[in-house]
This record gives sequence, structure tokens and C-alpha cells, in this order.
Amino acid sequence: CGVPFSCCLADPAESVVNTQCGYDVRARDNKKEWNSVIYVKGCMAALEDWLPRNLYTVAIVFIVISLLQMVGIYLAKTLISDIEKVKCRR
Repeated sequence: CGVPFSCCLADPAESVVNTQCGYDVRARDNKKEWNSVIYVKGCMAALEDWLPRNLYTVAIVFIVISLLQMVGIYLAKTLISDIEKVKCRR
């Protein structure tokens, strides 16, 4: 049984992506060989391992993006009120 090539470990020596790298990988009897050919950990498990190590970075990025959004909303509201003031003067 094979796996999609997105599950394959990239070989830095190869310049072309081998789309058949996962073909018949799981048919091998020695499951330890799988670790050298394919990713055996699922996406959620990998994310659960990655997130605690990078929690501060993720939090800082989230806060910065939120602040930028709030500044954008403030500037938009200010522009709207300025336009309304100009309309009222006429």
C-alpha cells in the first residue's frame, strides 16, 4: 500500500520532486524503514508538538495582527467621520 507523495520526506539532493516516492512503502515489513522514507506522524500530532515550542511566537504574531486590524478600523472610522463633517458643511 502506498502513500501520497506529500507524505514523503524531501531529499535535498534531488532537484525534481519524486511523485512516486510513496509507492508501495507500507508494504515493507520493517516499519523502521518508513521513518527514512515518509512522515509517519500525522499533521495534528506534529502541530501538537510544534505549537508549545512556538507558543510565544504565535501569540506575538496574533497580537500584532490584531493591533494592525484595530488601527485599520480606527483609521476607517476617522475617515468616515471626516467625510461626514465635510458633507454637513455644504
